[in-house]
Amino acid sequence: MARRHIRPVNCLFGLGTVLSMIFIWVSPCAADKETLLYSWPGNVGPLNPHLYSPNQMFAQAMVYEPLVRYGEGGRIIPWLAESWEISKDGKEYVFKLRQGVRFSDGTTFDANAVKKNFDAIMANAKRHDWLNIVNVIDGTSAPDDRTFKLVLKTPYYPTLQDLTLIRPFRFLAPSAFPESGNTAECIRKPVGTGPWVLAESKLAEYDVFVRNDLYWGAKPKTKKIVVKVIPDPHGRAIAFETRLIDLIFGPGGQIGVDTFKRFADSGKYETRVSKPLATRALAVNSNRGPTKELAVRKAMQHAFNKEAMIGGVFANTERKADTLFSEEMPFCAVGLRPYVYSPQQAESILEEAGWKRPAAGAVRVKGDMELALDFCFVGNDTLHKSVAETFQSAMNKVGIRV
Repeated sequence: MARRHIRPVNCLFGLGTVLSMIFIWVSPCAADKETLLYSWPGNVGPLNPHLYSPNQMFAQAMVYEPLVRYGEGGRIIPWLAESWEISKDGKEYVFKLRQGVRFSDGTTFDANAVKKNFDAIMANAKRHDWLNIVNVIDGTSAPDDRTFKLVLKTPYYPTLQDLTLIRPFRFLAPSAFPESGNTAECIRKPVGTGPWVLAESKLAEYDVFVRNDLYWGAKPKTKKIVVKVIPDPHGRAIAFETRLIDLIFGPGGQIGVDTFKRFADSGKYETRVSKPLATRALAVNSNRGPTKELAVRKAMQHAFNKEAMIGGVFANTERKADTLFSEEMPFCAVGLRPYVYSPQQAESILEEAGWKRPAAGAVRVKGDMELALDFCFVGNDTLHKSVAETFQSAMNKVGIRV
């Protein structure tokens, strides 16, 4: 396959389903009943808490913890910080840290460790400036072992929300920092305060997590989790049916939706689908080629049948989303009008914008430019592939080649 360039992205096309997590469980099949066998398409990575891919978020969350996190109803609740105070001008946050917390190597979690991690993150600020809190942090201090102070350049309402994220504001033991102190280069080993410890990894085969017996909170009932590397969704389903793994959990794509429905209908397994957790969106480059034109982007919205995709690709395990964020989220109930599915309207918009078909069923052109797009997707994800094919077919019907 020819290598394709990844183009910059700066607008979103409303693909429009809300993403849920699938859960399929069978009683543990390992000889050791305190071991859970799971799978993932690749290894979990070096688990640097301050970096991104190839570190896998689910595994980072097993090892590292935040100061605060989300609770029921979207409330911010204490975690490694027991409490906090915000100054009247909104620019200073003073966190009181939980007592008795240790990293998995036995070293103490304290304000100096928090500051060391914040300093390492801010030293690599350009890598993290997608998260706006990085742009407003003015400084940090550790007045005493239990007190961490965060100072902002300007009041920033979502400060606590940003600190809940899986990365980058989580905490590596100072003992695991590299000699340079620059975690953007590497870490000695993944040592956090979380309930799990990465004990062993074998490339392209497995990762082993063991329970952190020094964990300050409720300890997992399972002593060990073995994450087997199974890149292919069909292979994962076969491994589950043949009792080589106990659990399939994650977003659609872990296995095919049709396979999930088959498992659910069999009556042999416990299966669940979560409430919506995120929105699927297709990113569009509005600075290059045909999609620079607003008319083309509007036509794409009208040409795509979300309901048909939800039924045909997702087997109704996901719901239609007409906006990027659910109206249930804060500040998002702003009465946006959704684009209706209407291929006729899409074609009319393109005609008026000067994109003409040279013959019936042909790809539209304007001058010497063809109305053609490249669509990049994750090739070994069955859902991504099906969505790409569905999108390709819908655009082709209105004269857009994908």
